Amino acid sequence: MQLASRFEIIVTQICDAITPRFEDVEYVLLHGDCHSGNILWNRDDPYFIDFDDMLYAPPVQDIWMLTGGDDDYGKERRDILLEAYEEMRTFDMTTMQLIEPLRALRMIHFSAWIARRWEDSAFKMGFPVFGTERYWQEQIEALALQLEKVQNHATDLSR
Repeated sequence: MQLASRFEIIVTQICDAITPRFEDVEYVLLHGDCHSGNILWNRDDPYFIDFDDMLYAPPVQDIWMLTGGDDDYGKERRDILLEAYEEMRTFDMTTMQLIEPLRALRMIHFSAWIARRWEDSAFKMGFPVFGTERYWQEQIEALALQLEKVQNHATDLSR
């Protein structure tokens, strides 16, 4: 299948490009899937849920997942979160360069996660286009864009 080989090539290119960036980076235990959908609110108090993706990773993993993209709104949210974070612990700003590599890994992981659980009927209903030619074409296009971001070090390190 031509799409399979194209997907494999782009994933390999991404992995080759990002692997050196993770050397000498501090890893801590994180939520791993820290997005707003995994936070429940009880009045003013947040409660994190869904800890089945916990892992050791650079703290920027949870930061980017919680604050989103690199548009102005995402950057503003990231600045607020980092300011609060640094009240408890120093944040290594050099790890901001890992946002796009981590985003790429998340995209790859998501497809693998669906594939591993594909026999579960809920996944077939929840992801009806998974495995189709259209799905893989979209994944390849999205990963190609992500590879370009990774190669251009697209993440803005400014606060």
